[in-house]
Amino acid sequence: MQKKKVLFVLIILSILGISTNVYAFDLLINIDSKNLYENTFNTTLQVSDLEKNSEGINAISGKIIYDENVFENISLSGINNWSVIYNDEEGNKNRGKFVLITTSGNITETTDVAKILFKLKPNIKNVKTQIKIEQIESSYQSKKIQTSDKDINIEINNNNVEIVKNNSNDNIKKETKNYYIFVLIVAVIIITLLVIVKIKKERKTNEK
Repeated sequence: MQKKKVLFVLIILSILGISTNVYAFDLLINIDSKNLYENTFNTTLQVSDLEKNSEGINAISGKIIYDENVFENISLSGINNWSVIYNDEEGNKNRGKFVLITTSGNITETTDVAKILFKLKPNIKNVKTQIKIEQIESSYQSKKIQTSDKDINIEINNNNVEIVKNNSNDNIKKETKNYYIFVLIVAVIIITLLVIVKIKKERKTNEK
């Protein structure tokens, strides 16, 4: 009976361990200055919200999508010991994809990892547009770590540029996290019931 109790506890702990080892993170984009300079503006790509129990990440990939009627081109450069590979080849189906890598060890806290320079097309003065970052993922050992897509709403007025806040993806992220917690609780309850039923059956068998 003691062995069965130990086994039951180990099963519960292993399931809870799945929850504590979800290596989540978030990827944010912030405008460095609200003033356009020679029809360009610079932004910073930031990794944040890493799980406290994680051992960090050292590589990030994703895809940037932007309106080519508004932007002439964009360029990426790594900072803080991060290097970047960016595909800007016209006509390539993987255009917009990027990979960020650091060899300075895993990061475990909020860190600026890259600069993205956006160059507007001539005569773009007053416009609202959207920049998307999709397929955002990293990895830890054999685990694939993903975060929600980012929709960044940009408003340009003459020589000023700013991000218009959009909380839709934050809500999706919260709903996803709540879903996984719900699934975890259901799994624990089901396994607990199965173990209890099995123990009762074995008791009845032993009594006979």
